[in-house]
Formats: sequence, C-alpha cells, structure tokens
Amino acid sequence: MCDNIGTIEIGKNEATVDLAGLAADKVKFLRIYSRNKKANLDFLSKYSNVETLFINGEIGDVDGISELKQLTDLKMILSANVDLSKLCVPALKSLSVYNQINTGFSSLMTDKIEYLEIMQMRRLSDLSFLENAVGLKKLYLMSLPAVEKLPDFSKLPNLFALKIYELHKLNDIESLTHSSIRFLLCSLSADKLSGTRIAEVLLRTEKLEKADMAFLDRSNMRRSNALEKQMARANKEELLKGNFDFDQWKRLKEI
Repeated sequence: MCDNIGTIEIGKNEATVDLAGLAADKVKFLRIYSRNKKANLDFLSKYSNVETLFINGEIGDVDGISELKQLTDLKMILSANVDLSKLCVPALKSLSVYNQINTGFSSLMTDKIEYLEIMQMRRLSDLSFLENAVGLKKLYLMSLPAVEKLPDFSKLPNLFALKIYELHKLNDIESLTHSSIRFLLCSLSADKLSGTRIAEVLLRTEKLEKADMAFLDRSNMRRSNALEKQMARANKEELLKGNFDFDQWKRLKEI
C-alpha cells in the first residue's frame, strides 16, 4: 500500500485537504470525495506526482485529471454524467469507471491500458471503442444493460482474462472464438443464449484454459446443466472447473 496518501473532501461550500503533512507534489495516492456538482479538478496541477487517483461522488468537470502526467491508476465512482472525452492520460495502465459516467471516454483507450473495469453504465451499448486498447490484459464488464455484443477480441491480442456480470441482453459472444482469453468468468448474462450455444463458442475458443459459468442464471440451472453436458460430450468438462472468485481473478497472471 502506498504511504504517500492524501485526501480531499469537496463540500457544497468548502473543501478540506488532508495530506498527512506532505507537500502536494509528494502525494502519490490521492483520494477525492465530492458533494459539489459544480466542482472541477483544476487544482490537480499542484499534485504533479500522483500515480493513483480515486474519485467518488458528484463533480462537474474532471478535465484537470489530464494534468497528472504520472498517473497510472484511475478509479472513478461518480453519481452524475461527466464528460471524459477531453482527458489525456498517456501513462494510464489501470482504469475503473462506475455509474452514470458519460459514454465518451474512448480517448482513454490507449495501448498503455492493461486493466479495465466498466460497471453500471445504463447507456453504454457499443463496446467497439475497447478495441483501441491493444495492450489490454484484463477486462471486467458489469451491469451494462444495453450491451448486446462483445468487442472484436481479435484486436486485443494481450487480453487473457475476462469477467462478465449482469450483461443480460448480451447475445453475440462469437468474438470469444477469435480471442486470446485463457480465463473466463460469466454470471447472470446472455439470457437469450442457450447452454448449447455457449458450449459451442467455448469449444472453439482455442486458448481457453478455465471458465467459471456456474451461475448463468440466479436460480434456474437449465442452461448451466446443458452447458456442462455439451462440454462433457466433447471431453472438455475440465474447462468448466475454474471456480475462482473476483479476488482470485484479479490475481491471475499472464504467462
């Protein structure tokens, strides 16, 4: 855990800053909690050596993030739509975006991004922008109710671990067969796809080593049972013995 941690709380009328005695340019990990919809992050120019940034709450403008040239890890949990289209963070390697964030954040998809979490974005339907993150290694997609199709994974040759959760409308998973994915977790997703169809795709995903598909549905095990039967018929039932939770998935290493 980084020791050089600072915390900024932005209220309706004032802000409090706790840098634990550090000068602003000595902070490596900065946490920002905001309750001001009109607030901006222009002050980040003072924190030139921040490597990890966590933002939570309401905020109006995040363009100031572009001032952080050393930033490698960015996590945002925002309660209102924010325009990310102007952001330029060339050193960024890990990105986590939650809630009602504006879908226009393709500018952050560079060849430096290795880890990506996209969660709880109701409007997001097209994932093709992910194809620009050619260095991506791990991808977590959660609660994206408008997504029906996975991106073209053939354009992401370094992607080895994928987690999908609550993508209920997902109905096109064919690109898995053109992927380099070795580890797959999929839960409560692809409601319209049969277990047989999912098995067909997994069997053609050549680099797949382990998959955890035990909870495709909340209670009905019909699809999971059909999937298991098809994999057993092909003598590939071992592929379905992933059984790793999220923390274990995050610890997975590439070869």
